[in-house]
Amino acid sequence: MAESEVRPEREKSLPAVRPLPTPLTQPARFAFDNEQLALMKRTVARGADDNAFLMFLELVGRYKLDPFAGQVYLAKMPGKDGEPPSYKTIVARDGLLAVANRYDDFEGMEGDVIYASDILARTADGFSHTYEPIPASERMKQDIIGAWARVYRGKRRPTFFLAKHSSYRRTNKSWSNYPDAMILKVAESMALRKAFSITGLLPEDEVGARYDEQVGGIVDPPVVAEQEPDWGPDEDMAHKLQIAFAEANRVRPGSFLPQKIRLALAGADDLKRAQILQQVVDFVLKNGGSIPIEGEVVEGEVVEEAAS
Repeated sequence: MAESEVRPEREKSLPAVRPLPTPLTQPARFAFDNEQLALMKRTVARGADDNAFLMFLELVGRYKLDPFAGQVYLAKMPGKDGEPPSYKTIVARDGLLAVANRYDDFEGMEGDVIYASDILARTADGFSHTYEPIPASERMKQDIIGAWARVYRGKRRPTFFLAKHSSYRRTNKSWSNYPDAMILKVAESMALRKAFSITGLLPEDEVGARYDEQVGGIVDPPVVAEQEPDWGPDEDMAHKLQIAFAEANRVRPGSFLPQKIRLALAGADDLKRAQILQQVVDFVLKNGGSIPIEGEVVEGEVVEEAAS
């Protein structure tokens, strides 16, 4: 069974935090200054008209999400049957988890990827998931069937979600390189959304499936999500950043997905890019990796050189 991620019990004196205040005391857009609003219009809400952008800001404010940390963004969806395009506010799994963590009755979640030889069985509490007695390395070479997630919330019955790989699989790089991490993220996102009745926000991979269906099987992500990161004009720095992020995702799959990289680099100057590079290199070394730059392996003693 997957190792549980259940959070330790919180102090009983803490009140439940409600991310949906009623009534709203002021428009959510007042939480951002003009520079932040302009940055969002250039990145996570690129191309949006004023009405779509204001709706996005209200949802961001009500759920207290951070668009600069990759928790939420606005996607332009193609119209169906001749209708004009529309905009949807898309929430990442980390954004849903941020909402859940504000409730004092959230007691964590657990989940696992289901491989071809695994055994699922219905039980009174949902289902059980067991593995055949084979080495983990062999099991993980098998076809992925799906993933499940279970969210615990106070005295309520756990909320389950079972995601079929065939229903959510896409052909972009993230799904090709990290199919296990991606399908587990789907299950976790859906379970969190159900457990906390999160409305008005669509999980990334649900939107992906809808988008693919609307445009007749094209599996490119929406306009906002497909932008290339701003690596900057310095080709050497851009090369180092790409190597560092690739190695970070190798040692910890899914740690730096494309959207997170884009937001980290959006509006960055050369100094900021160097700082980001240093942080990613530190992350890689902390997790047992190494950074190959100019044909050499950068170890701890020459990290500063990699960031120069």
